[in-house]
Amino acid sequence: MPFLEDDRHILKAIEYCDQVAARRQLMQFPKIAGRYKRWSGQAPNTIPRGLEKRLAVMKEGSYIEWPSKEQRKTRPIPESVVWIGPRGALWLAAQRGIYVEEPKKLNEYQQRKLKRDLKKQGFRWMRQPRFNELSHDLLMTDLRLKLERDLAEGAWIAETGEIVQQFVITEQVLDGDFRSEPDEVTYNLVGAKGKKLQKD
Repeated sequence: MPFLEDDRHILKAIEYCDQVAARRQLMQFPKIAGRYKRWSGQAPNTIPRGLEKRLAVMKEGSYIEWPSKEQRKTRPIPESVVWIGPRGALWLAAQRGIYVEEPKKLNEYQQRKLKRDLKKQGFRWMRQPRFNELSHDLLMTDLRLKLERDLAEGAWIAETGEIVQQFVITEQVLDGDFRSEPDEVTYNLVGAKGKKLQKD
């Protein structure tokens, strides 16, 4: 599969959405929306046919994944979603200067090993979304995208000709980062018989 410029934008958009995105959310990224136009009369929550085809090619190349038939039957999936696949994780890690050998086969064992190797190098890859919290994760992504869009619209042009934003998000710690590096809290309790207990 030839890796295109569009694929790069799609992978970065999915990563920006904490590695899992509803397909409709991809159209909120200017480089994707500019490349794949909706036809007049198309419902706002659908994506263009060209983007559907490109996502299918990326799935075939293991750059992205989406729910299998079995997962659709057994998991609470509120809408059509995509997430980063093993080759997509390798490409994103390489963009940060992290190089891990690509597995010869992409079976379950090799993917788990790849996830461990990437984590050792400092790259967090979520092999599958947390299906039970998928509605929450998609809602948080919607909130984040809307907030950033609204902040950008609140910009104004100064006398010098520069674009000035009144509010800017300088740093955002995503939910996945909290899960991958949890805080450790140590505290002491006094038991019923006066013994001190230490909890982590």
